[in-house]
Amino acid sequence: MSARRATRAAAVAAAVGCCTVLATGSVAAAAPVLQPVQVRAASTAVPTPAPVAYPGDPDAEAALVAAEDRRLVEVRSIANGAQWTGASQWRPYRLETGTTYTLVLVEREAPYSFDDLLELAPQTLVRQPDGSYLLGENIVVEEGATLDLTSDDGLRLNLTSTDDAFVSIVTLGGDLTVAGTAENPTVVSAWDPRTGTVDDDTSDGRAYVRVVGGYADFRHATFDHLGFWSGTTGGVSLTGTDLPHTAPGSQDLAAGEIPAADEPPVPDGTAGTDGTAGAVATGDAADPGAAADGTTTSTTSAGAPTETGTTSTVVSPPSAKVFGTELLPTGAGAPTLGLGADLSGYSFVSAQIQDVTFSDNAFGLFVMNAEGVVVSGSRIEDSLVDGLVMHRDVTASTVVATTSTGNAVDGFRLARSTSGIVLERLTSTGNGRNGISIEGTPLADGPSATGTGTEMSGANSVSESTVTGNGRYGIDVVGGTTIEVDANTVTDNPAGIVVSEGATAVELTDNTVEGADQQGISLRSAGTDTVVTGNTVLGGEIGIYARDAGGTFERNTVDDVTSHAITLVGATGGSVVSDNSVGGRGPSAIDVARTTGVAVSDNSTEDWDSTKPLSTVLRQIFQPLTVVWLLLALLVLVTALTSIRHRNAGVRHPYANRAPLTSLTRGVVDPSEIFGQAQGQSQDRAQNQTQDQSEGGARDEQSRGPGGLGPTLPRPQPSRARRADRSAGDLLVREAPADLELHDDGHPGDDVPAPAWQGRETLQQSLQDTRQPGQQPGQPPAQVAEPGGRAPGRRPRDLRCAP
Repeated sequence: MSARRATRAAAVAAAVGCCTVLATGSVAAAAPVLQPVQVRAASTAVPTPAPVAYPGDPDAEAALVAAEDRRLVEVRSIANGAQWTGASQWRPYRLETGTTYTLVLVEREAPYSFDDLLELAPQTLVRQPDGSYLLGENIVVEEGATLDLTSDDGLRLNLTSTDDAFVSIVTLGGDLTVAGTAENPTVVSAWDPRTGTVDDDTSDGRAYVRVVGGYADFRHATFDHLGFWSGTTGGVSLTGTDLPHTAPGSQDLAAGEIPAADEPPVPDGTAGTDGTAGAVATGDAADPGAAADGTTTSTTSAGAPTETGTTSTVVSPPSAKVFGTELLPTGAGAPTLGLGADLSGYSFVSAQIQDVTFSDNAFGLFVMNAEGVVVSGSRIEDSLVDGLVMHRDVTASTVVATTSTGNAVDGFRLARSTSGIVLERLTSTGNGRNGISIEGTPLADGPSATGTGTEMSGANSVSESTVTGNGRYGIDVVGGTTIEVDANTVTDNPAGIVVSEGATAVELTDNTVEGADQQGISLRSAGTDTVVTGNTVLGGEIGIYARDAGGTFERNTVDDVTSHAITLVGATGGSVVSDNSVGGRGPSAIDVARTTGVAVSDNSTEDWDSTKPLSTVLRQIFQPLTVVWLLLALLVLVTALTSIRHRNAGVRHPYANRAPLTSLTRGVVDPSEIFGQAQGQSQDRAQNQTQDQSEGGARDEQSRGPGGLGPTLPRPQPSRARRADRSAGDLLVREAPADLELHDDGHPGDDVPAPAWQGRETLQQSLQDTRQPGQQPGQPPAQVAEPGGRAPGRRPRDLRCAP
């Protein structure tokens, strides 16, 4: 084996090692050892638990991913050791890896065909009654080898996938071809032989296909019900190696062949220091040297193949002590290690995929660290996560005329750090999140553990595609630069085309967006250099919406929207809105009231029906300054109307509705006349009351019997003087204040102080003395002209008001 081949082998092993996932509680794979070609009988069929819906068991599946990475690293390490010591004899061999075997296909010029597999693994590749084949062990294709599963008869290859174990087909620098015909495609499935059906349960792992650092050629084939949890084990994955300057252990060997050891290893298969066996696969079943003409080959102790003729003679090969790590030779003549890494030729995976169906996988098709991948005329459906994913460092690749439908997340996804990807004539329908996602945000925004750059990725395009009925957005552009979205038809999504997360130099041209629930085209916190031209937006709440983003909005047609045709909000960077034709109904056709610096010109709004609600109209009219001017105008108007009314009423006396105070009294009366007569009458009345009380007390004493307990007599009646006072004081009683409490005899209650009441009796008696001749009690006095010819006044309500 040349030094270049040894370098490539070491680099692939190192790359696989970099992908190892560390998980707590992971299921550790048993240390792989070289064993003779012996396989176990098929397991007895037992019922399996009903499959559970994905995501299954996250912890268990993550542990299985880590175990798979370790298995591949260990397989590659042993392969390197076997090649260096010549133990493999350039022939395929088998390893015991955990609960399954791994068949390693070593480098050779001719591809390994399906018939070769039948010869190499007669007990693990078994034909089933329905004509399909069941593969019961893993296959690893080394660099320089090609596994060709081409069939014109409709090959159906089922990969064993049970709750105990699953198998995979993995190339480590090698190539893989899976091909059929348009009428009879080749089918690869994860199959549970115990139930006789495909494996729907991902919680215990599931069979998968992976191409690492080689070339994949898939034509007229179907891959279904494959993979679990991660992208690398997600179904069908194409993954290259790490970048050349970051791959550890990729030192270049010096030119020249590895010299033979001074002394060959002990040929009895003695275990090494760690107790693992070291026997190389032998026997007819493992003999790939059988030629078509019936000749066989034998090997020398150094491992060089020699032709022996027609007889089948196999020289027992020397055993090797391989402990799972590369054993470097020592002593004189040992090669030196160079510091340069030569990963050219297989650092990136490449593929040609045509007319292939990926159905019911965890990830439909997962691509990472790839270049020159071409997918055409294919279909991806019902994936448990995404349909087609280009994850990291995928460049110069094309996906054309491909359909992705019914996937749980995105139909097509270009993740960060992908560039130069062309998506053309795609169909993405009925996916759980976005129809097409293009992500270009930086992998880091500053110093990081891996030293990742902070630049955005881009130079991607999607054109002439149909995106319909997805759960979130039709086309989602998240960050990135130099993105083209051209001539696509996006219908019946909650939002049509969305650009966000600082994406710059984005061109949205000649797209048709119809039936979006929210916005047809939406720019959110993106650059201010976006070009939005020639698009047609039909239906939705807002046709074209930009928030903290902007650019050129020209020659777009917006119709049948219900709020605004074009809306710009926030920092829009001097955007231009011109030559657009808009129609629909809502508060306004072009809404730029919440931004500044926007140039709006030459837009056609004849078909717009303004339907501003009353609240909006009132808010626009009654601005604070407007309210102040309206109040001032109202004040001027009221003042003018009042002045006019006063001028029309004519001239009149200013006190026409007033009466002189003297007209309300009986004239001038000397107070001494009134109060002097009242004082004499009050003294007479007091004497009468004292006499009445004395007579009443004597009568009460006589009416009481012995002990003063005689019968109670009726209440004494008022005296004659008091009765006279009652009739004479009718006027005073009627004019008594409302708050004055009176008994039925016209006297005040006990709560009124005596002096106040005595003053009122004096006034009442004065009224009696001042009656006119012939005037009866209670009769108003006759009107008498007052001195000076004044009109007679009215009787006052209370003499206390008289002067």
